[in-house]
Amino acid sequence: MFGQQIGEEATFKVRLINPAKENEERVLAEQEINKNSIAHNEDMKLIETENKFVFVLDEPTKLNLALYDDQNHLFKTYFTDKEYNKSAQTVINIRHNAFIPKSGTYFLIAKDENGKEVGRERVYTDGYKIERKEMLVQRHNFEVNLVDPVSGVSLDVYDQYGNKVANILENSGLHHGYRTIPTVFKHYLGRGQTFYFRMTDRNGVLIKEEVITGK
Repeated sequence: MFGQQIGEEATFKVRLINPAKENEERVLAEQEINKNSIAHNEDMKLIETENKFVFVLDEPTKLNLALYDDQNHLFKTYFTDKEYNKSAQTVINIRHNAFIPKSGTYFLIAKDENGKEVGRERVYTDGYKIERKEMLVQRHNFEVNLVDPVSGVSLDVYDQYGNKVANILENSGLHHGYRTIPTVFKHYLGRGQTFYFRMTDRNGVLIKEEVITGK
């Protein structure tokens, strides 16, 4: 909380800073605010509950996880520079205890140490509680016809924001010909989500993409 009497039209920049090294600071988030940016107390609500957040990492990564609105305004940071190992799918429990404006659209967003987004999940609020998402199991038969044998094949699943939610194949070798690859993965994104199945070769060249709507 701060007070200032510079003028009605004054603007400020609020920065969340992580002291990475001695005599060095790294800006994790920055937001410009003015008198219209800050909601009055009667426009705020406290949310207290838990939900799950799922992400996929291609390599060991330091992550920052925070709660944002759809205008990229930061409301709460849950952790910074937390190390996670490479994984086909990681599920973590997030406990919310934050004041947010009553009206708004909110997301949990995970970013790596370079600020690249690696995971995003919509946060649905119901009154003063965040809706608990059920775990869903998604199955799909991915079909592909290969003219030649292909090595270093990856098959990954992405959500509508372009974040990877599951890794099906990694660095695999496939013979030529028609094949059906049964896939199954778990998620907490809710029903009716759009998923993008993308098969690529060792150089990241797209072999085939399929788009499905989840159950």
